[in-house]
Amino acid sequence: MSASSLVPAKRRVFDEYPIDFKAFHGEHRRKLIERFGGIGATKGVVFLEGGKTSYWHCTDKEIVFRQEGYFHYLFGVDEADFLGAIDLNTGKSMLFAPRLPASYATWLGKIHELHTFKDKYHVDDVYYADEASTELIKLGAETVFVMPNCKLEWLCGPTSLFKVDKERLQDEMDECRVIKTDAEIALLQHINDT
Repeated sequence: MSASSLVPAKRRVFDEYPIDFKAFHGEHRRKLIERFGGIGATKGVVFLEGGKTSYWHCTDKEIVFRQEGYFHYLFGVDEADFLGAIDLNTGKSMLFAPRLPASYATWLGKIHELHTFKDKYHVDDVYYADEASTELIKLGAETVFVMPNCKLEWLCGPTSLFKVDKERLQDEMDECRVIKTDAEIALLQHINDT
């Protein structure tokens, strides 16, 4: 078995075909903002939950993680337990990283600073996930657009501080993903050719 066959297919493709993630996922965010009428047309925030860490039955063994598709489409984040937001009024993008305990470093490696994620994923701001509600309040959004399966109690529960729309985002995201950008077409062509 060759060493390259041990590398996940996704990594091999990206190693062979470099992607400008700022442009790639930034274009997807711009497409979504346009679906909402352009910057400033809608006084709201798009808010998405990334995939969650999950474990095998009653063990500490993690199930192989796969990012939630819509979240990856907009932000390109590979890690679990992130949240993301796009301010439709300004076009600014934000990520909310999990706040990891110091013991994480002992067992699973380095705990990255927030600026690391800002540089890696080319978003405007990065905060900790436990600061998400505070940051949404600061934005002063009239409406927070979420996917229909939103499970965040503080956001989608009966005591939410926000007017939450669970209808529109799914439709707008689906429309964005139907029509491929030039970069997506080039990547798909490369994958088909290899």
